[in-house]
Amino acid sequence: MSKSAVIERPKKKSTPGASDKLSMNSSSSFVLRKIIALSGLPVTFLAEKVFEVTPKTLTKYRDHNTKFPALLMEHSLKFLEMYKTGLELFGTSDKFNSWLSKPGIGLGFDIPADIMNTYRGVERIFEELKRI
Repeated sequence: MSKSAVIERPKKKSTPGASDKLSMNSSSSFVLRKIIALSGLPVTFLAEKVFEVTPKTLTKYRDHNTKFPALLMEHSLKFLEMYKTGLELFGTSDKFNSWLSKPGIGLGFDIPADIMNTYRGVERIFEELKRI
């Protein structure tokens, strides 16, 4: 074998959706960009109503890849899971966002958008979506 010969390593096979796998170790920036893209919700709404931080802080997490605190990452991942289910059910973010703004019978007439600020609230919405 000559010195100029290059040994190629076998390429890893990628499975569909593998890049979509999110975990507690995922990049904060990636998770936030995914939430913004899926939900169509403004950063201001997400910051103030969902994550209860200032828009400036949320923008810092998104743009500078500042690491999320563990509870915020956990909340973000559950929010994404809930949102994906809502999109599957309603078809578009506009329709799902409209549903989120109306009182839910299965939620004790709570408005889903008003309870998205806690992990438990997101979990309640997710459970309601699974019942629909």
